[in-house]
Amino acid sequence: MTKRPDFFNPISVPSKPARKLGRSAPADDWTPITPVPEDADEPDTRHHLYGKPSQVYLYTDEDGRPQMLVGRYDTGNGKSFIPYTFCRHADGTTAWRPKNIVGLRPLYNLHELKQRQDVLVLVVEGEKAADAASTLFPDYIVVTSSAGSSAGHLADWSPLRSRHVTFWRDNDKPGLKFQSAVVAALHAAGAASVRVVNVDPSWPDGFDLADFGDPDKLQPVGLTEQTIRQLVLDAEPVEPSAAASNVVALPGRSRERGEGAAMSFRKAQDGGLLSSTFREGKQDWRRVCSPITVVALTRSEEGKNWGVLVEVIDPDGNHHEFAIPQEALAGARSDEWRKLLARHGCMIEPGPEAGAAVHRYLMMTCDIEGKPLPRAIAATNIGWSGNIFVLPSGAISRDGSVRAVYQPTTRAETAIRPNGTSERWQQNVAVPSGEHDMTVLTISLALVSPLLQPLELQGFILHLRGGSSTGKTTALRVAGSVWGGGGQAGYLRSWQATANGLEAVAEAHNHTLLALDELGLLDADGASRVAYQLADGIGRQRAGLMGEAAANRNWRLAILSTGEISLEDKLREGRKPQRQRAGQAVRFVDLPADAGKGCGMFDTAPQIPDRPNATMQDRGAALSRRLCSATESDFGHLGPEFVRAIIHSADWSDVAKCIIDEFVASVSSGADGQVQRVARNFGLIAAAGELAIGFGLLPWNAGRAIKAAKAAFDRWLEVRGHSGAAEGNDAVSILRGVISKDASRFQKIDEPPPVVGADDEPPRDFVTGNRLGFREERGGKQYYLVPKEAWELIFAGHDPAGAAKKLQALGILAPSADGRPMIQRSLPGLGKKCRVYSIDAGRLFDDSIIGGAGDAVEFGARLGIGLEAAPDPARRAKLTPAADAKMRPPVR
Repeated sequence: MTKRPDFFNPISVPSKPARKLGRSAPADDWTPITPVPEDADEPDTRHHLYGKPSQVYLYTDEDGRPQMLVGRYDTGNGKSFIPYTFCRHADGTTAWRPKNIVGLRPLYNLHELKQRQDVLVLVVEGEKAADAASTLFPDYIVVTSSAGSSAGHLADWSPLRSRHVTFWRDNDKPGLKFQSAVVAALHAAGAASVRVVNVDPSWPDGFDLADFGDPDKLQPVGLTEQTIRQLVLDAEPVEPSAAASNVVALPGRSRERGEGAAMSFRKAQDGGLLSSTFREGKQDWRRVCSPITVVALTRSEEGKNWGVLVEVIDPDGNHHEFAIPQEALAGARSDEWRKLLARHGCMIEPGPEAGAAVHRYLMMTCDIEGKPLPRAIAATNIGWSGNIFVLPSGAISRDGSVRAVYQPTTRAETAIRPNGTSERWQQNVAVPSGEHDMTVLTISLALVSPLLQPLELQGFILHLRGGSSTGKTTALRVAGSVWGGGGQAGYLRSWQATANGLEAVAEAHNHTLLALDELGLLDADGASRVAYQLADGIGRQRAGLMGEAAANRNWRLAILSTGEISLEDKLREGRKPQRQRAGQAVRFVDLPADAGKGCGMFDTAPQIPDRPNATMQDRGAALSRRLCSATESDFGHLGPEFVRAIIHSADWSDVAKCIIDEFVASVSSGADGQVQRVARNFGLIAAAGELAIGFGLLPWNAGRAIKAAKAAFDRWLEVRGHSGAAEGNDAVSILRGVISKDASRFQKIDEPPPVVGADDEPPRDFVTGNRLGFREERGGKQYYLVPKEAWELIFAGHDPAGAAKKLQALGILAPSADGRPMIQRSLPGLGKKCRVYSIDAGRLFDDSIIGGAGDAVEFGARLGIGLEAAPDPARRAKLTPAADAKMRPPVR
């Protein structure tokens, strides 16, 4: 007999205290690592309830590499089995955990099958019986499955294909069930022959080969080593029923009573699924659903998120291929998997038996010919999964060799789908859009999201603000048609949703485009948090059902938004009105939608046939209608074509970085970091558009996307009014507003405080009545003195200390001798020196302090430096994708 691997031999219990298994982190945070690394820690298999195991069994792969351990714990109430795997936690730490491996489990002594390929195989129930049988039958390979008699169907029996197998069961009722399940699985796996030992029912209850010769166990009369070997030689062959020769027997209980019953399947002539309950060769076949085929088993690259890839044919003959997560298959009576099938036109026959049969079929790990199902990568999000880009309609990869499928965990629907032709979209949407900066900008923006992850950049929101009939929604529809459309709303989604709902929608559009219409419909009280979260791409932390930290939703997106109001306007509508913070302003870029040419967002508009006297506004509206009509019939081509092109491009990222850096450099001289960040976003839009032009996917001249991004940035900067930090200018605006509006709340320093009452003493606090501070004249200048408490009231909802630093840097606050923003002054009524902020009113109201880089118009004019030229021709030639690059579905 071949020596077993000595990776865990001998298995010893370390002297350190036992871990409290299962308490350090939720089980779902640990992922088994198989095979076990050679440098793995020594396993600690002591259990906090059962103590030290009576035996530990090692499971390996076919090459002898350790996969998992199974500890046997003999307790006063019987025995318990606990699997242990070496796992990696979500935070990167590793440890042995009481957790099974993902997917089908290996057989005990699996490594011997590869080493001794011509040897007969004996299957028994349990590792203890397997070890005993290995001694009794050295000329056999003895195998078993883990987790006892009820888990035979969870083992991978495929290594026994073409092997001659004999089965010895325990003498009890669970042993009969185990025999029924395993024999069916062996036939399904393609065993060359299956024989079953005739176990005498008069033997002691539960007797197995591990009990033979045990003085503490009751022995069957006349049973010796010789008779045991003879029983194996006399084992009776078990053949699959002739009627079931082309079907797969699934282990498990039947709805009929009696031992040995199992469910089987085969296909009707039209592809419909037939099911049968058979026993003793008698079968009753019945149709359980319309045509359906399990194509592959799916799982993530980390071995999580298992599911099945299914193909169904609806009543109209259309084929639909989609994934069903194993979570949805958790119960035969679950509505989730039924709804998924029904949504795609799969018709399950009436009655509980039909539903149960379909559920069993979906749980199979082999096809109806007994061949193991292939594997496919399950991507829970649309977008990049390694080097593959996953879409609902298929996966895009360099050579199409890797199978991948979209298997969402959220129910948020998307309109990402193709329709019509790319040629018509080019002619009817891209060509006329190329004449207008705004539509060039939005189409280029629609291509940004696939670039974010490879370039390691964060997402952002571009908000088109303007009145009705300016063409905002048209710009949204044109951009959306890059990825999809259809239905009444097309590709558009509404801001009218909860924060949780918007998180799900954002995750469902990962790495593509999210187009949100009408900001005014968003709840004002949650607008601040939503603006941050959507741009940053991380959902709110939530707890799972057991109180553990649930997995966060995440996405990386360039989002296009529209509305008649700005985010700052929306924040003021809340129950507690807020000001827009600088961090929000650079994540949520507000841009006027109207081009100022009299025809809404368009730079010009063609004449309307038969209406020579139509106004520019009417001509713009007619052009808007034509573009919207074109996006209703042809959409969803440019986005996938763009992804396919960058996958096959050698140096697209170098070209993109070059365009972005040149763009930012041309506008960043003397500008604050916030302006540079927004400039980088517009530079990224320009780079996406120029890449698509270079790939030959957009019918525009080189430099067109850069020109549109330049014009948009120029308008954004003009509206902002300066190129300095927003926090400093916000602080100036707040302080100006308070002093202008509430000058009466600042008492002259040489005036006595107001009388509170004849018998009352003046209050010792700085506030008398409604006072905010004091004012005085020094050296011909007006100063306002504000104590710390009043300063914090003035800048409530902002950063009071940060505002003081900004104002000191602008020369508005007179610093102390040691350079601090507060000085010591004696104030009337307080009787002692106090620390106050000393505000130079002349400097505060000097308009020259805002902007930092000079005149905004002059600053915006520098935007054109070096940006009109297209990338170097040699570099552009490298961008051309392979001519035969095609999008391939995940599995066919």
